[in-house]
Amino acid sequence: MRFWALCLLAAALVKGGEIRGAALLEHPRPRIFTWGDQLLEWNLDGAPPNIRDNRAGYGPGGCAADVDGDGLEDLLVQERPGPGRMLWLRMPLWTGKTVEPETEFADCLPFTLAGRRGVVMTHLFSQARFYLFPYFEYKELYSIYTASEQGGLLAHDVDRDGLADLFLGNYWMRNPGRLDVAWRLFAVNAFHDTPQAARAALALWQGRTLFWAESRARQARIAAFTPPADVRQLWIEHRFAPLDQPRALLARREGVLIGHAGGVVLESPEGDGWKRTEIAAGFPVLKLFAVRDEVWAVTPADVRRVYLRK
Repeated sequence: MRFWALCLLAAALVKGGEIRGAALLEHPRPRIFTWGDQLLEWNLDGAPPNIRDNRAGYGPGGCAADVDGDGLEDLLVQERPGPGRMLWLRMPLWTGKTVEPETEFADCLPFTLAGRRGVVMTHLFSQARFYLFPYFEYKELYSIYTASEQGGLLAHDVDRDGLADLFLGNYWMRNPGRLDVAWRLFAVNAFHDTPQAARAALALWQGRTLFWAESRARQARIAAFTPPADVRQLWIEHRFAPLDQPRALLARREGVLIGHAGGVVLESPEGDGWKRTEIAAGFPVLKLFAVRDEVWAVTPADVRRVYLRK
């Protein structure tokens, strides 16, 4: 029996309901946590997942971060689908503590600013906030007012000044290097013509090319952007054929994997362009994670290995 079939069998043994979000935890060993109707720990060995909370009801937003500095990653999650609390689920008991009493978000990202550890979150899909660990006092980085919600967070030193900047939705945000100084905002693209157009999935390929996908749309815009000489101007676009709901991007040496409503494809460089190859089909993908040389897809029902890098 194939390994992914064993994973499906393991998932069937758990009455898990719907998976809405997921994160990869690296310590003390790699495993994937999924949340939604349950909080599940997948050890990526074919065994059934461990049930950490059988009556969770969490929404899709969240990420993994070592909040208390004990060397073990905790989880930051959305209390429920729609507006509600942002919760800190502390390892190993996974009991919830309120970080933000009323918010809605899709993405959060562990980040260090001016030597202070914390997490960046897109509050109500429009306001970039930096919450400082371990007490979660926050600094407002920037509020974005466009016709679209903003989504997708990715750290990268765009202007090569030695500080990690942020890609967020349609933009990149310049890190001032201080907590008490405002960030500056520059547009990568102008895809904000619908209410969720800028709810993007992001990946950076070879440290230069930004892959950008309109994650919530059917026949979604998917593009690769390279920086112009002046990175403050709109970036140079290469458009790909659309896919339905491309929620997950993962950059690998071979190219960029895109998880969408019908499976996984690989966009790999070929000559002066790109070649699309189907990797897996027949299931929707929420997240893609790399664990050693393996790639794992999170679906609304399970976690499965879909691609082995050769």
